Amino acid sequence: MKKEFANVIVDISHEKVDRPFGYRIPERLADSVTPGVRVKIPFGAGNALRTGYVIEVTDHSEFPRERMKEIDSVLPGTKEPSQRLIVLAAWMKQQYGSTMIQALKTVLPARATVGEKERKSIELLLQDAQTQELAAQMERKHQTARLRLLQELMTNRTISWEAATKRLKVPSSVISKLESDGVLKVHASVAYRNPIRRMGEETEKKTLSEEQQGAVNGILNAFDQNDRRPSLIHGITGSGKTEVYLALIEGMIKRGRQSIVLIPEIALTYQTVQRFTARFGDRVSVMNSTLSAGEKQDQCRRAERGSWMLSSVQGRRCLCRFQISG
Repeated sequence: MKKEFANVIVDISHEKVDRPFGYRIPERLADSVTPGVRVKIPFGAGNALRTGYVIEVTDHSEFPRERMKEIDSVLPGTKEPSQRLIVLAAWMKQQYGSTMIQALKTVLPARATVGEKERKSIELLLQDAQTQELAAQMERKHQTARLRLLQELMTNRTISWEAATKRLKVPSSVISKLESDGVLKVHASVAYRNPIRRMGEETEKKTLSEEQQGAVNGILNAFDQNDRRPSLIHGITGSGKTEVYLALIEGMIKRGRQSIVLIPEIALTYQTVQRFTARFGDRVSVMNSTLSAGEKQDQCRRAERGSWMLSSVQGRRCLCRFQISG
């Protein structure tokens, strides 16, 4: 049986509206309104259409059905996320004092409407004799752009798209024509937009002290025995707590699980990223409110493929989240 009502968080970061609002689900949207999707809803006295996030669908409502407004539409390109992300957002709101909409925007994947960025390369298909004959023909016909490209490919049989179009100033239409003639082949692959660069060479893990190794073993053994109670690691500044965290993360990766590291202050972000990139290299991805939509989309894709994610909530207090896939 289709559920009739949806609780929606309106895309307004203000304490007065930081609560779910109930809406009717029209029959035409019954199959597409699910937790996590973005919707257009009439809001306020003027019923202006605003964007909102569905956090729950239900059979019950606190208000009479006839007094409730109806969801206008589901925005294209939205995907149903894990219900656990909605729960995580609610926890973030409670724990870190953010609004629900800020927390939702942090944990929900970037919208799928953002296109992938491609990395293109151009490969010469002809043999040397064929290439020289074609180059002579282009020179006779004064086909200067084609000749520049072909001469470059004679030296380096594969070059980047940027080298051809920017450095050699060869129009894309010329490249397409040569590809259709079987002279060359354009290869395309996904290029992840990464807002950070490696901040240091990868480092070997340090040897833990007996006390540190005991803490690591104790926590991992408890996990293996299905003990999910919290563990408190106590130590003064410089006592090596971060090394214990890194060892625990490695242990979880070996078990094919994921880990989340929460960093309470935005001022610690740079040094934390530096520490983790030095240990784990290019597997570190960053997510925060300053990134472009394309960068956010790519960080989500990288995380799905086993990368790490560092994310933050706007405001004076900052939540940084590393999502590590095994």
